[in-house]
Amino acid sequence: MSRSHARLLFVLSAALAVVAVPSCKRNLPPDVPPISGPQLGYVNIDYTYSMTSTDPNGDSVSYQMDWGDGTTSAWSSFVANAATVTLTKSWSTARNHFSVKARAKDRREATSSWTPEYPVIIMPNAPPDTPAAPSGPNSGYVGRYYSFYVSTSDPDGDSVSYQFNWGRSANDTTAWGNPVPSGDSYVDSVAWSSAGVYLVEARAKDTKGAATAWSAPCTTVMEVDRMKWRYGVGSCVYSSPAIGSDGSVYVGSDDDYLYAINPEGTLKWRYQTGDYVSSSPAIGSDGTVYVGSEGGDLIAIFSSGALANSAWPKFHHDNKNTGRVGGGR
Repeated sequence: MSRSHARLLFVLSAALAVVAVPSCKRNLPPDVPPISGPQLGYVNIDYTYSMTSTDPNGDSVSYQMDWGDGTTSAWSSFVANAATVTLTKSWSTARNHFSVKARAKDRREATSSWTPEYPVIIMPNAPPDTPAAPSGPNSGYVGRYYSFYVSTSDPDGDSVSYQFNWGRSANDTTAWGNPVPSGDSYVDSVAWSSAGVYLVEARAKDTKGAATAWSAPCTTVMEVDRMKWRYGVGSCVYSSPAIGSDGSVYVGSDDDYLYAINPEGTLKWRYQTGDYVSSSPAIGSDGTVYVGSEGGDLIAIFSSGALANSAWPKFHHDNKNTGRVGGGR
């Protein structure tokens, strides 16, 4: 082999050696993740713990926690490098020391060491008694506000907050109310916007966060209110009203007055007779209103409009009292 051929062969071999050697970057595990969360709590209450780790290779990271009671969490979903993850835990037994730890891994299964122990103390606590069904109306009208009451006791004497579900949907709940002393009543109000049957429930929780199940329901039926108007007179009304041709309504009351009410429900006038007015007024063709009182007087009062020309404008149908049960004129 000539010297030039040998030199060429050496150059080619060196080039191939450079190509054959791969560029290799070592995979390192994520940093040990520090834990942040409550270190004092109560049994059967959820507590949230957060952790963050940085991966030297920039890989996404998953987390796991050892809760110190013989259980570990499942590995979390992978999140971006240095993103925070939260995990939730409730302990069912009280203990003065749970040694909580956390660790992280990357997508290539490189796993960090466990954190140093993170001590958590869990204290005993009993939730309030489940409240009885709320107390409130069993029927009402759409658009009006109604109040419901609830109470319960807490075995530890803690103050209690309440929450209502108004029955329009599974999530039709109020915010938790301000705490009241154990055994005291709590009240909240609601107005329904549509007719229907509603099951009102309540539940309670103490100031440590222990909550009860939902109470038995209070069933309430809401209807559309058909009332056009209401006018309050001064006492009982035993007199049947009479209706004038202009729509005015005339009625007596035990407050000694005869009332004339406008068709929209406002006061037109009232006349003091001197004693109870329990008889039904009569209206003359000239609009005069006639009524008797318990004082022995028959009183004629100037007004406007004759008796209404309607199917049944007064007690016994007309001024001649020709009305009868099941009949007309």
